Order: sequence, then structure tokens, then C-alpha cells
Amino acid sequence: MIIHLLITDWFKGLLPADTPTHADLYKNLFASVVPDAEYRVYAAMEGELPDLTDPEPGLYVITGSQAGAYETDAWIGTLLQWIRDAKEAGIALSGVCFGAQAIGEALGGRVIKHPNGWGLGLRESRVVSDRLRKYLPSDTLLLAVNHGDQVVELPPDAELLATSDFCANDAFAIGDKILAFQGHPEFTIAYLEFFLTVGVKGQSPEFVEKVRESLKLGKPQGELIARMMVDSAKA
Repeated sequence: MIIHLLITDWFKGLLPADTPTHADLYKNLFASVVPDAEYRVYAAMEGELPDLTDPEPGLYVITGSQAGAYETDAWIGTLLQWIRDAKEAGIALSGVCFGAQAIGEALGGRVIKHPNGWGLGLRESRVVSDRLRKYLPSDTLLLAVNHGDQVVELPPDAELLATSDFCANDAFAIGDKILAFQGHPEFTIAYLEFFLTVGVKGQSPEFVEKVRESLKLGKPQGELIARMMVDSAKA
């Protein structure tokens, strides 16, 4: 299988130099599901996007970013149009964090910087769809999160997959081919711990302690979500 990674931020200078790159995080994630996957990496924030006139098979994944899907940067507008074209082309497309928000914004939903503030750590979501439930051992989804924006209105044809008190639209799907997750299936506990050392400057001790406590919730279920994404490309 070919996995196309649309990188929307390299997060340069934010984490230690020996931290895995965003592309490496995804390669590590999918290695457990598709060991022989072939990867195509695109710098979407530089306007580099897959050609949809003759799309290659496989799974297309839009990653997280510090940017907001509602911002007016040229590359974001180009990406949103690409998402609309991708839906028309019928490719298997998954979005993570900003990628999920971009899908929501492009296809008729609404994204805002949410008054709930910054979500960081591990978060449990309530699963509300059998489509997601069949991949999980219970009615909850546990994923790493790191976001301040949220999809507050789903696209008209979206199906809600999971919800939480902090983020009502934690996961959703559009048709058989499009999946969107506010959480980060590619993040490990070790990666989250980097944020506790370098990424929470200016936050209150109470916030930091809450994040630290969340890491005790269990093993995040990113591999199960990776399986769901891969299966969407086989449908």
C-alpha cells in the first residue's frame, strides 16, 4: 500500500533535535499495520500536494499543524480546495488534528479557536458509532491530543464517531472514504512527555499536573485507528 503523508507543519525548533520528525511518527504508526507500506511525503504548507488528475491508490493523510484551518494563508486555501477535489475523486483521506479541522472546514463545517482552551495529554472520548466501535475493545477511544482549535459544526453529510466533554466532535467520517480525528494516533506517551518538558511554558502548575495525570489513563489506541484508516483505503 502507498501511504501519502501531507505534512502541514514540521514544528522546527519547538522540540529537541533528536525528537522523531512528523513523517517518522506516522511511519512508525503505520509500520505495525502495513509493514511493507511505501510512503510519499508532501510539504503541504509549501503548496506541495498530490496530483488528483490521476490519483495513485492508497491512503492519504493530512497531519497536524500550528495553523488554523480558518486562517487566510494561501497554502491553507489551496489545501481546502484540494480536500474538496479529493472528495470528488473518491480517494481514501484521513485527517489528524489540523487535518481533521481542514476536512471539516473544507466540506461545509466550521472551525474556531475554542473557548475550552488548549487540550493536551491523553483524552478519552465516548464512541457513538458502530463504525468506530468495531475497532475498539470498549465504548471509549483513548488518544493523545494537542490542540486549541476545534470543529464546532460538522459538514452536512458527516457522521459523528466519537465525542467528549472537551471536544464535541472528536472524530467523524464522511462517506466510506473520509475519516477525521482530533486526537493524534501517531503520538506516543514518550512524545507527549516532550511537551511536558519544553512545550508547556507559561502554563499553570495545575494545567501541567492535569496533563501529567492524563498520561496514566492507559496506552493510547493509535494503532487501532491506523488500522481503521488503512481499511478505508481498501473499501
